[in-house]
Amino acid sequence: MRCDLEMDLLQLKYVVAIAESDSVTQAAERLHVSQSALSLSYKRLQEELGVQLFRRQGRRLVLTDAGTFFYRNASLILGQLDKLAYDMSTIRGSAASSITYTSEAGDFTNESRILYYKCFPEREVVELRETTRETLESLRRGRASFAVTYEDNTDDFLSSELLLEEPMYAFVNASSHLAEYKELSMEQLRSLPLISQREEYTVAQIMRRFYTHSSTIPGRTYYMGDPESMTMQVYNDVGIAFIPESVVHFWNKVSFPMAPGIRMIPMSNKICQRRLYLTYPQTGLFSEETAHYMEYIRQFAAYVRTYRSFPTLPELLSYFEKAWKDFSAMKPVSAD
Repeated sequence: MRCDLEMDLLQLKYVVAIAESDSVTQAAERLHVSQSALSLSYKRLQEELGVQLFRRQGRRLVLTDAGTFFYRNASLILGQLDKLAYDMSTIRGSAASSITYTSEAGDFTNESRILYYKCFPEREVVELRETTRETLESLRRGRASFAVTYEDNTDDFLSSELLLEEPMYAFVNASSHLAEYKELSMEQLRSLPLISQREEYTVAQIMRRFYTHSSTIPGRTYYMGDPESMTMQVYNDVGIAFIPESVVHFWNKVSFPMAPGIRMIPMSNKICQRRLYLTYPQTGLFSEETAHYMEYIRQFAAYVRTYRSFPTLPELLSYFEKAWKDFSAMKPVSAD
């Protein structure tokens, strides 16, 4: 049986983008093409296929059953092409010149990177700060070798391994009535304004889950571009925020106040936790430097799991004397 259907990669990319964006407008912005070109492309494809890929639901475009089947297979094809491009870039040595990764957890990767620089000042380490969608795209297209993510992103192309699971503390103004408590619950935070990072970041979604799972809602959510802005809003008593336990313990042991005028209080709800994952392409083709840094991230997370705090440099090196003696020899071998 002969098939005369012709499809190009752009059509596959366009359908996948629309499916993941729910609208032609958002997909066009994501792909940097005109809405008219995007609409014309997928409508022509529907005519060639003889099936409807999308149906309109209010202002959204949602996949039909045939569209879902097409989307899944198109995603696999594009994923394999990205994998091939990544493998070839690794083989030709483009990934060996520097260590490039992307992170959704700036507090964790900032502290770990600072200490790594002190041990290997000649090493070039580049951290990209991206949204979840951008992070996954960077991994698939070879722009980053690995990522530190807030969720397990394991699929046919990527693998995720759990690095760390830790409680979140409430971040409240010291003059607030909440500051009197040794422990807080989501019920006590009901209707209070929430200070969160940008809506498109996974951490913002995780904070919303705290409310959903405890059947509470914030009074209003203010989205900030960075943790410093969040801290300032809490200091000005605009609302409350959440902060990881490791940051709390680290701030408590430094010689100067990191967040004056602010109290950090444990949460009683078990849902108030964060998980960090090391996410990377399943190929496992990494330069020696990148493999070493990935193992360093694993060992750094192991320290945080053990001591519930980020380490200082002396603490880290003392820990590595027992846990990872080959750290300085640049041998990325997991410790027992």
